[in-house]
Amino acid sequence: MELLTKAISFTMSSLSTWLGSKDLFKDAIKLFESDKK
Repeated sequence: MELLTKAISFTMSSLSTWLGSKDLFKDAIKLFESDKK
């Protein structure tokens, strides 16, 4: 359970850093769109 908590907190911190950068956000959207095809 502790590992899950660490994973969630890591993901959250990554997302907040990541969302702070619009360029990274655009890249992520491109990756997501290409993955859906």
